[in-house]
Amino acid sequence: MAYGYTKDENKYVIIDEEEAEVVREMYKMCLEGKGTRAIATILNERGVKTRYQKMPEGI
Repeated sequence: MAYGYTKDENKYVIIDEEEAEVVREMYKMCLEGKGTRAIATILNERGVKTRYQKMPEGI
């Protein structure tokens, strides 16, 4: 599943608003001329976690 989306209880794909806001910010930074490395650095400094970093251990 792409970052910014999740599935509801009926297995329909829906927008994950928390992740979608990060995606919007990433696109904005890209349009401002920032490269992928700069964007990743900014997000890491802000403590933004990937979907897998948010999962409990053992899953």
